[in-house]
Amino acid sequence: MVLMAAYCIGAGTLTSTAYAQTTAVYEVEPNDTMDTAQELEPNQTTAADNSAGTEKVNMLYGKISLGDQDWYKVYFQSGKQYISLSSGENEAFFQVSLYKENGELIDEWFHDESYKGSVGYDYDVTKGYHYVKITGVTSYSGGYNLSVGDPRYYTGGDKLTLDSVTMSGGTAKTVSFNWSDRLDIPKMLLWM
Repeated sequence: MVLMAAYCIGAGTLTSTAYAQTTAVYEVEPNDTMDTAQELEPNQTTAADNSAGTEKVNMLYGKISLGDQDWYKVYFQSGKQYISLSSGENEAFFQVSLYKENGELIDEWFHDESYKGSVGYDYDVTKGYHYVKITGVTSYSGGYNLSVGDPRYYTGGDKLTLDSVTMSGGTAKTVSFNWSDRLDIPKMLLWM
């Protein structure tokens, strides 16, 4: 975000607040096979939804250990969909796989301790059910967070407060700007 003003010198702070209606979802056993997969509702978000406070985010909290398989079933609309995963633990190491409804493998990767934050993957998918499988592959035993569907957006709440501004006329003013309702200002995409 760039501010332009002629003959203006100021000091202050920029504060931001992201708004979302996050629903906590917890892993439910048994979910160790494709047939017993726990169904998840995908995120439904747009930058406009986030600004309006109507963003719907579902964050799953699961646990994995050596040999454990956690399967999740999600219904995607056609187009780009996202899988975001984080563990927040130093020893975290597990395999993640994405399947079509017919069992065909789309992709798989290893999530390890080098991923300190949330890692997001995007896929162009066809409309229908898809499966996410998380497999414990080492002695790691711990938690993970999983989010599927639309991406998370960072929008509302941007506020710039200039504690003092000296204009060319020499008058000091305190000025606040609130851009949270400005749809013409580009927003930044966040993975969560």
